[in-house]
Amino acid sequence: MASGSACWGWSSSGSLPPNGLPGFPPGIALILVRGTLVAFWIRWWTPVSGILISAWIVSGGLLSQELTANLASGEPGTVTGNIVMCAGLVVAAVAGGMAMVRGRSRDRV
Repeated sequence: MASGSACWGWSSSGSLPPNGLPGFPPGIALILVRGTLVAFWIRWWTPVSGILISAWIVSGGLLSQELTANLASGEPGTVTGNIVMCAGLVVAAVAGGMAMVRGRSRDRV
């Protein structure tokens, strides 16, 4: 958890070089840490990793203005790809929320 938080802090603080960690992008490190936590420590709240990663990708794209630029590019493949990506991320976030609710209700029984 601390490693994932450190990766999140590094990537959001802007203190890393543009290419991320030397030879390794921080986004992949975050996904690996969260994936490991989910795989080996399954609880009702583990789907929150999918929700956070989805929010991180979309908010990063919006804050960097790359997502909006890609959607306004006029290139059919780029626009379609970004729409599909965003739709998939929304579905992943909703499914993660539903899994959390379902898992939480199982824990109470």
